[in-house]
Amino acid sequence: MCTQDVSVETDIDVASGVVWRILSDFESWDDWHGPGLKIRKEGERPKQLIFRIGPLPVAINLSKVKIVTGKSIEWRGALPFSGALLFGERRLAVEPTSKGTCKLIQRESFFGLLSPLLRSRLSKLYQNNYSLFNENIKALAESQSNKLL
Repeated sequence: MCTQDVSVETDIDVASGVVWRILSDFESWDDWHGPGLKIRKEGERPKQLIFRIGPLPVAINLSKVKIVTGKSIEWRGALPFSGALLFGERRLAVEPTSKGTCKLIQRESFFGLLSPLLRSRLSKLYQNNYSLFNENIKALAESQSNKLL
């Protein structure tokens, strides 16, 4: 990712492994991403995100998926048939801190012929969504960690 149109960082008071377990459990993403999210996988890698905008299902096809266990998940996502018109490159990362806690980072950059027209609108929407997602993950992780104590 060369530029970031969206960047959200959240400090979480748990070890990075707790947050990684939440991020890498694709079947449970709707716990923090929102109800109704489905992830189709190819083997262990996500291949498609399916969610609803109002009554309409929306599918985002994922390519160039890269998972670095315990650290990050990256992909390129686009609507079917959108090709070079509009796509995003998303990165979710967990970084341990010196205090034994971690930082959750979500970043996205937009590309394609339509990106100059839609960048500002998409950036605001995704910034808000990723902030909410990070707060949801923080609450889940800290709740799970407290249960273990």
